[in-house]
Amino acid sequence: MEASLVQRVASVKDLGIILDNKLAFTEHISVVTAKAFAVLGIIKRNTQAFRDIYCLKALYVCLVRSLLEYCVTIWAPYHAVHIARLERVQKAFIRFALRHLPWRADHHLPPYNQRCALIRLPTLQQRRELLQRLLIFDILTVLTYLVDFASTRR
Repeated sequence: MEASLVQRVASVKDLGIILDNKLAFTEHISVVTAKAFAVLGIIKRNTQAFRDIYCLKALYVCLVRSLLEYCVTIWAPYHAVHIARLERVQKAFIRFALRHLPWRADHHLPPYNQRCALIRLPTLQQRRELLQRLLIFDILTVLTYLVDFASTRR
């Protein structure tokens, strides 16, 4: 092999997750929220005639929340700024979805947690905590798909 220099980079994308040199996942969170807002915008533009709030919820869960939760146990945010940035996406969806309910008092909306409860949607922080607990449970009870490094040859 010839001697070659390895170039230093600020971030790298691996399996859809953007890793930066500080492992803060700031760039990843920015990219994910931008994609989620773009998809949410498509949903808003194309579902104006929808009246069933649970149909909207199904679209949100399948198309938007899946973007926000892809491999979230690896990159789960711990800074309040990043948590709030992700929750902004869901807050925007809930505000849009609640417009389809009979009452339309936008200036008298209940707090965010109560709005989530109205359409039976946990906050993203609650979902992340649940997914982290499930991962820990799976690791402790050996239900993961980790490969055993013992030789299979006799």
